[in-house]
Amino acid sequence: VVPIDFQWTGVGRGVLDLMYLLVSSAELPLLAEEGSISQLLSLYLAELKTATNGKASAYTQADLETHMKLACLEYARSVFAYQLKGKGPDFVRKGETLLGRCAHNRNMPHLLWFVDYLDRTLAEFEASKL
Repeated sequence: VVPIDFQWTGVGRGVLDLMYLLVSSAELPLLAEEGSISQLLSLYLAELKTATNGKASAYTQADLETHMKLACLEYARSVFAYQLKGKGPDFVRKGETLLGRCAHNRNMPHLLWFVDYLDRTLAEFEASKL
């Protein structure tokens, strides 16, 4: 038996799940603090390398951070083309007390942080000509 989440399927890197967990659930101060995402990814990478008995030793912090940023850009397509399409700020504000919504779909400061993070990430990739 193989469970399939039909809401979000596709071939991709495991970091997509990590990104989703952080972006959709972590408290805003944790995400917004300078360098905190890098610190969280560093902890994750150390655990990944331990759990795989070194099989992930070639996977660097820089690789993980790049893949995290790409995962955020990928996820943004779903957020803005599906979850928030045609919805205004009231949709987010009204969801503040609802369970089951991602943090960026129920908290305006969190959503604004996500937009800013995406903007900075896009600028970074554009500057590097990737």
